[in-house]
Amino acid sequence: NERALLPTQKQGWLIMKKLISILITLSFILASCSSDEPEDLTDSGESAGSDSSAADEAPEAFDYGGEDFRIGVNIRDGALNSIYLVDTESETAETYNDALYARNRNIEEVYNLNIVSVNNTVEAFLTSIMAGSDDYEAFQLEYLSTNMNRCISDQMVYDLKTLGVDLSSEWYDHNANSQIELEGKLYCLFSDMTLGLYDSSICLAFNKGLMNEYVGEDPYELVKNGEWTVDKFNEMMTDVTLDLNGDSVMDSLDQWGSVSGATTANALYIGFGGKFSSVENGNYVMDIIAKPNADYLDKIFDVMYNKSNFQITETMRLGGSDTDVWQASSRIFDEGRMLFRSSMIQDVRSKRAIEEDFGLLPYPKFDISQDKYYTYPHMSVWQPNAMVIPVTESEPEQVMRVLDAITYYSSKTTIPAYYDNVLTGKTIRDDDSAEMLDVIFENIVLDFGLFYNIGEILTLLPNMAKSENRDYISQIETRRNTIQA
Repeated sequence: NERALLPTQKQGWLIMKKLISILITLSFILASCSSDEPEDLTDSGESAGSDSSAADEAPEAFDYGGEDFRIGVNIRDGALNSIYLVDTESETAETYNDALYARNRNIEEVYNLNIVSVNNTVEAFLTSIMAGSDDYEAFQLEYLSTNMNRCISDQMVYDLKTLGVDLSSEWYDHNANSQIELEGKLYCLFSDMTLGLYDSSICLAFNKGLMNEYVGEDPYELVKNGEWTVDKFNEMMTDVTLDLNGDSVMDSLDQWGSVSGATTANALYIGFGGKFSSVENGNYVMDIIAKPNADYLDKIFDVMYNKSNFQITETMRLGGSDTDVWQASSRIFDEGRMLFRSSMIQDVRSKRAIEEDFGLLPYPKFDISQDKYYTYPHMSVWQPNAMVIPVTESEPEQVMRVLDAITYYSSKTTIPAYYDNVLTGKTIRDDDSAEMLDVIFENIVLDFGLFYNIGEILTLLPNMAKSENRDYISQIETRRNTIQA
């Protein structure tokens, strides 16, 4: 998979990948405009620069009978969230939009179907299933920690592993899907069709000016050399925090090492390689209480409760005319008064117009003995989106075949457009940050306990952080009793 390339393989690859994505997208757009005959998507994919086995890998085309293929999408507002769309009405000369348009129009011709985006709320989708209504072939489900539990317990969706499609294909996210299987069953699917897992991934944005002025060390090299650790992260923040207006009150008008949300606690814990939970022999295990995880917790508290370096957004003191902690936190970074900001990739995309130069880093390791960097996808706000098929669908095998085709061609069109145009083309400001994206996306962790929010564990560390509570043993025991009950 191209997103898992090692850093030593990157030289020249970024440029080549951009060229390939442009050719792929262009070939689809031209094909959709230049012929009245159905386009052979397999040939277009291969001619765009894919390897010679691409034709053999492509799902077999079949006739869907000219029917509507209705995909439910949770209602979202704003152009920033356009990557969550499953269809678009027209070409706009915007790369991602046009790749999506071309993909869908060609698939509609080849498979003889009409892709219909049904924009609705998740609650409306669940209500439709409970009523037995045939309103959707599939749904792009969000707020997974809440909704997947309901879907499974009320038997609302199919086990996707039973529907006749090979889910080992490279256009599915095996790392994510393997982490959320429940007793060998897979009720929702992460793939190249659903980009929310990437967009909700949490990284560290850093201000290059402050890094040069106060630190004088290259964080990119630390990442590449395996030396980007939490102690280095904490050390870098030490000299940056300043009372800029000299009023002896540290608030939103001053300069900080970091102002980040309480969810930073989850991101650090996962970044250290910590497990909140696991499943052993069918039994749920609370890994968070075992060593070395306790060491991870102590380190997290040391970092986040150190007011000379770090300010938790939810508890930040506001100064001047500021009235909203989240807007103030964002503005502090935009104005060059913050060294590090914990950010979802979606947030990073919103920073493309700011004047301050910034870069991206993965979350740090616990120490240099850790072999990988790990990424936490935000599970409590704009969560990852995954595809489900409702039990009200009478031909789930056919639906799964169509989704397989859409996913395959997404890997050739919308994935390159998202990665090379939306991210590296419009948002990322240097090749090093583009390389960091690969590190960030390579090991995304969907901890089983967090994903299904067992025992309300999703909010365990964030709630402790907001109250600067270190007594995790009592907090964990409370949740253990909930689980056992």
